[in-house]
Amino acid sequence: MKDIQEEIVKALIDGNVVMVITAVVLAIVFNLKKILAFIDDRKKVRITRLTEALACEFIDNSTKKHLQNELAKELCKSATGVAVESKFRKKIFETHDKMNGEVSFIHFTRAMPYFKFEKETLSIHISKFESVSYVINYFGFFIAMLGFAGTTLALLSEISHPNSTNLLILLITNFSLLTAGIFMITETFSIRSAKMISKRIQGS
Repeated sequence: MKDIQEEIVKALIDGNVVMVITAVVLAIVFNLKKILAFIDDRKKVRITRLTEALACEFIDNSTKKHLQNELAKELCKSATGVAVESKFRKKIFETHDKMNGEVSFIHFTRAMPYFKFEKETLSIHISKFESVSYVINYFGFFIAMLGFAGTTLALLSEISHPNSTNLLILLITNFSLLTAGIFMITETFSIRSAKMISKRIQGS
């Protein structure tokens, strides 16, 4: 890691932007395990604090019950990605069970922003704005991929007659289009899952 940091500093001084980008990507890749471990530790902080609070002998029964519910919610969130109140949570699991494994639970976790729980009834609500965003993201994905294909072809052509400035511009554009495309298509996953679940709920 120290060697990579030294390379980044040296590249910045020399004005070598390509080297900086490459070094940063390598630094992330080689330290990905540590980064993920740090994120996981941060997620467990609230669970640890709730557990410690429950161990206190001076809390009253009402507070203890509240802390137990909060701990159950945090543990469920950590294990399944579902972070809602107990009755809401129970209804989600019951709905998933009724689908007899035909719909993966990952679709439920993706669709969480669109669930509504009223009068002990679970439903899906997708606003008009969200529906329009869904279409725009799909369209944007295809445009970004066409641009990515175009810049990739241009990069292959440029390699045979290299020009450092043009090569840098093409690399940055290529990477930006790929990143934008991936971001846009992943933004459609939650609504796709919500629509799938909605059809199953309405058909049951």
